[in-house]
Amino acid sequence: MSRASQPGRVICAAGVALLVGAAGCRAGARPVAPPPEAVAPPPEAAVSSPETTPTPPPPPAVAVAAADGFGETRRQLLLELAADPARRLEPSEVGYYMDVQQARLQQLAETRLRVERDESRLVVTLVGGPAFESGSSRLTPDTDATLRMLAATLTEYAKTLVSVHGHTDASGDEAANLQLSTRRAMEVAQALIARGVTADRLLVVGHGQSVPIASNDTVEGRERNRRVELHVDPIQR
Repeated sequence: MSRASQPGRVICAAGVALLVGAAGCRAGARPVAPPPEAVAPPPEAAVSSPETTPTPPPPPAVAVAAADGFGETRRQLLLELAADPARRLEPSEVGYYMDVQQARLQQLAETRLRVERDESRLVVTLVGGPAFESGSSRLTPDTDATLRMLAATLTEYAKTLVSVHGHTDASGDEAANLQLSTRRAMEVAQALIARGVTADRLLVVGHGQSVPIASNDTVEGRERNRRVELHVDPIQR
């Protein structure tokens, strides 16, 4: 899938100069007061007009993939990023690069992260309590602080593609859960962008309730299933 075809491809004073010319007064001539419209407005009245206010840029675009098309989308993005020699790793560099990055991320694991290795890929899961407010895509304060630390490492080790996977438990409507999982993954992606991770390194996918890692019959199991995972893949030839 090409970047252009991805549906979500989408990564947030005027002054007035008044020139008054003064002519010399003849004897007996009455001074003429300037017309009212020529009087400069007081400072507090000098507000920006809508026509001259710069339009803020849109938020950075992030690639979004459906779960069944995720693998091909990730492959295409890795190829596009690897086309830039400055952004890719040589095959001989991959192992050490990912080892060091894993070690850095595991320093954060005592807080709210679990870091696992799958060959050359790192799988980082947000753990240690609810990442979002109930039924919402709003991050909890603890998760926001964790993402700040995570973004610092991802920014330092920038030769990777980061796929953000959203998951829910099986409570409620399946279609609604799929949408919620995508919104939650996007919220995490935007939080990383706000802290320096470039948008073209990010790929968002929502899985809804389709990939549980625990039983949905218990409170503890449902909490484990409500998760966000980040898959960190090296950019290489």
